[in-house]
Amino acid sequence: MRATKLIAAGSFALALTLGAVAAHAQDTAVAPASAPAAAAVTGKGVLVIDDVLLNQVLKQHPTSMTGALLTATWPVGQQLRDQGIADLKATFTDGVDTATTAQAGAYNIVLRLDNFSYKYAQTAMGFSVTPKVSLTITADITAPDGTTTTHKSYVRKDFSAGAYVASLNPPKKVIAAANAAVDDIYAEMDKDIIALVPASTTVTPPVDTNTVEPAPSVPSDAAASSASSSSDSSSSETPAPAQ
Repeated sequence: MRATKLIAAGSFALALTLGAVAAHAQDTAVAPASAPAAAAVTGKGVLVIDDVLLNQVLKQHPTSMTGALLTATWPVGQQLRDQGIADLKATFTDGVDTATTAQAGAYNIVLRLDNFSYKYAQTAMGFSVTPKVSLTITADITAPDGTTTTHKSYVRKDFSAGAYVASLNPPKKVIAAANAAVDDIYAEMDKDIIALVPASTTVTPPVDTNTVEPAPSVPSDAAASSASSSSDSSSSETPAPAQ
């Protein structure tokens, strides 16, 4: 019995030791190198939001029975402007401005809100509620020379920023989901702008010059001598006369 207890105690101590070693290895592991920054377009971007959209404030009821009497108020134009400046500032080397009309010599991004709606999705048991928003933002992107243009509608349907169990201000949760959907749209738009612009007008991250390149292999004297002898012998051979 005493031997059994000693074995069990030893096994437990060994397990603790191995666990500590594993934890230490995890804590001291080298963090992976961060990914290089995305290419930036040379020039300035301009978010073109007309006065109507810029001053538009949506006040809507949900499409669901849950929360049907609640009203969410969303200053959509201001959010498109403020979030666009923050989300796309790294897309262009000279940053992003806003204007109500297209600007010469810039990448103009003309925005339009096509639709917006939301609902409160309640679970069958009724323990939690998930605000879901649906919106479509259309963008016309034009290069400074006016020749390269893309037209695209960015659609987000039933986009959610998470559920909640109880809230004193459910419409605030809706606005949070709407703002998150706008961020997601701008992330997709960023990729489209980079793809739109020719590679010659983008700036890519510098190459790491600290990387040590392996030295070219130099054949040894013996190998060089052998190769030279082989070459001499092959060149001195003459074909046998035809019979």
